[in-house]
Amino acid sequence: MKVRDDLVFSLCHLSGVKKGREERFAGERISIGRGRHNQCCFDPDRERTVSARHCEIRLEGFEPFIYDTGSLNGTYLNGRRVRRALLRDGDEIGLGREGPRIRFMLRSGTTPDSIKPGDLVIPEPMQRRITTREAPVSSDEESPAPASWR
Repeated sequence: MKVRDDLVFSLCHLSGVKKGREERFAGERISIGRGRHNQCCFDPDRERTVSARHCEIRLEGFEPFIYDTGSLNGTYLNGRRVRRALLRDGDEIGLGREGPRIRFMLRSGTTPDSIKPGDLVIPEPMQRRITTREAPVSSDEESPAPASWR
């Protein structure tokens, strides 16, 4: 059973003003650009190849996709210009041909290793509801299901 409310990932800045920094995000849609309204913001004065609203990372089903949102200089995935593309762990995103580069990394907040799209990610409140119940001690007796199971 797959349970996935939000995409949990990191963007590692490979070049540009934020080079060496890693930002973590969670959500079904993450916007990237120079505008202050974006979740992943770039310097509006020093990173001019990045559009105000350059691209988005969106969760579709259980898989993350990158969408160019009409940027002037284009969005690149592993060196190839794209409008929409499936993201995989370790992919390099370029904001313009000569602009900042970021690495997409799927991670959970408690798992240090990479995870693949669709891997089980259970939000903290749900972990309390998903438990293993023990079978009745005697196989002769039928135990009614607890009210929380119904």
